[in-house]
Amino acid sequence: MGFRQVALVSIFLCGTAGANQSWYQVENYAGTLGEQPVHVSVQQYDFSKNSNIRGVYYYDKYRSPIALYGIKTDSSISLCEAHSKVEQESYNENSDRIDFTRCPFQLTDDNGTLKGVWKNEKRQYPVMLRRTATMSPTSVQGTLEIPFLGQTEKHAF
Repeated sequence: MGFRQVALVSIFLCGTAGANQSWYQVENYAGTLGEQPVHVSVQQYDFSKNSNIRGVYYYDKYRSPIALYGIKTDSSISLCEAHSKVEQESYNENSDRIDFTRCPFQLTDDNGTLKGVWKNEKRQYPVMLRRTATMSPTSVQGTLEIPFLGQTEKHAF
């Protein structure tokens, strides 16, 4: 192969490798947890062999995000909450050993609508969320907002 052919093959491989890899996706949802309006933003990519979602959710009334981490399969999503930096660091170090069936959010994905429950030792509330926006490596649909952990009611991007 001559230099020109090697260069063309290299350009082709570099160009197609990035175009076909869906390594990062964002999905935003709006709905209710119990009777309270909430927003949820989840980012999906491989964090470890047992976890592929991180994100945040917030109650519209407060707009103070709560960190989420979990696992998404073809039809279900299990999300745990991290309320402190210590909990977030513990998750980062131990994500391969977490039993995601014990997470507060247990949801099913019905074509862009997440339905299920949020529960802890004392309470259980129904959850109903509808997808409002998505971002993949190749497209953005809807108005995408990605809440961040430092956000407050008065300070957000």
